[in-house]
Amino acid sequence: MISPSVRSVAPWITLALFLSSCSTVGQAPVRQPASAASAASAASGASSLKKLKVNEHLVRTQWQQFRNWSGIPSGKGDAELQSTLLKTLVQTYAKADELVGELDRLFDSGVTVEQLVRTRPGERNLYAEFMSLRALKESIEEGIKQRSEIQFNEALEADSTRVVALDQLESQSRKLMEEHPEQEALIDLALEEVREHARSLKTGYLEGRIPDEAPSRFDLSRIRKVRRQIQSHPGETVRAFAPQDGEAGIHVDRFIKKVQSQTAGELSALFAKSDRLPATDGIKIEPSTTSSGNITGAGFPKGVWALTYDDGPARTTGTVLDNLKKHDIKATFFMLSQQIDSAKKFPEVAAREMKEGHDVASHSYSHPQVPKLAASQRAREIGGAVKVFEQVLGKRPDFFRLPYGAGVSVPSIRADIAQECMVHAFWNVDTLDWHDKDPELIYQRSVKQVESLGRGIILFHDIHAQSVVASEMLMRYLKEKGVRLVTLSEVVKEINGGNSWSCTPVK
Repeated sequence: MISPSVRSVAPWITLALFLSSCSTVGQAPVRQPASAASAASAASGASSLKKLKVNEHLVRTQWQQFRNWSGIPSGKGDAELQSTLLKTLVQTYAKADELVGELDRLFDSGVTVEQLVRTRPGERNLYAEFMSLRALKESIEEGIKQRSEIQFNEALEADSTRVVALDQLESQSRKLMEEHPEQEALIDLALEEVREHARSLKTGYLEGRIPDEAPSRFDLSRIRKVRRQIQSHPGETVRAFAPQDGEAGIHVDRFIKKVQSQTAGELSALFAKSDRLPATDGIKIEPSTTSSGNITGAGFPKGVWALTYDDGPARTTGTVLDNLKKHDIKATFFMLSQQIDSAKKFPEVAAREMKEGHDVASHSYSHPQVPKLAASQRAREIGGAVKVFEQVLGKRPDFFRLPYGAGVSVPSIRADIAQECMVHAFWNVDTLDWHDKDPELIYQRSVKQVESLGRGIILFHDIHAQSVVASEMLMRYLKEKGVRLVTLSEVVKEINGGNSWSCTPVK
């Protein structure tokens, strides 16, 4: 049963308090009408800015992939392709809400992630669909955001007083709302991240400062209303934004069905023997391409749980650390090295994680789908990420988590991880917090899985405000339950009989 004292927390109030405590939270500044003098001032400020780091070759490659997926020929401009991608993002949001509803019904009945992924070939795998959907959504968002950064750099190079190209994204979003006025709230939610990124770039350019990422805006009543509408008429919203017969575009339902089989196969193989540790009195878990080189939490001692956080550090991570300290809990943070590879990012937050006794682990350099990378790019994302760790934190990570879990059954990728002396770590409790912005639902979903499993690894993302609130609610619940909360290092050492693995990185 869920503790009444925990359930009585009003998450939307907690979330509002959290957001108001962040100095960077708020609407992106609106550009003031520019007089000749202010325009000159803006140009002067822009000229003091430096170009953003963008790998234009990779962006072009990614956009060509988007063309292939959507069927838009190269003769059509990027503007038309971007308009199509915005419709795809609306589809992905609606589809994610549908899948969350289906997954929650299964979690309510006691089904776990471990059971969801163990499907036979040809059977529908809901969890694999959800993971594939996330990869599609985030690759499109990242592609649009990087295109905006290229437009920022082009305006800087031309010493322009405006970044006209960034207005295009906003006008396309507005046009989509005009075409679907009944879905304005959905479109706003689905496109929020890419629109806010473009607005931040534009504001930063006009004010002559390094652009800051705009924080998310929350309206839980609107989020819940949109979800009710989508889940009460499954498939309708996705179809409303999908390309019609003969029309170019990405049909999300068909795309997911095409790609999810590979994800399903990987996940099924991952959990097939995850709870069967090697029958030895010595080292059971160590860097390896076999099952001993991957942990999911299924083989943990009963009543032992590890809280893990992905994708940081970020501005929100400090509040997570405050909460962990308040509840006397140690966690494991899977960091993106790009988030600590600059003084302008968050190396001091990573240092604080270490100082306060938490595990710091690697989640790659920039969160790509590793199986799709060339060998040199893969080396940067795994080995390169480790080097940043050593340079910034003075230590090597012992654990690695592949973005989206993609590639965990690919021998060459597992070999790259093992050669860096890292054990791969998956999870068996997924809070679905990357999509769900409702802390109460995230919390309830987490509790149901924890009660069904009794041991394991819980996945949160410390970059989302809703995750900060929901994870503290779960901290309270777990402390009241009296379970043992550990870092991955602690539980692996216990499983290994108090021994540490011996490993020399391959140069």
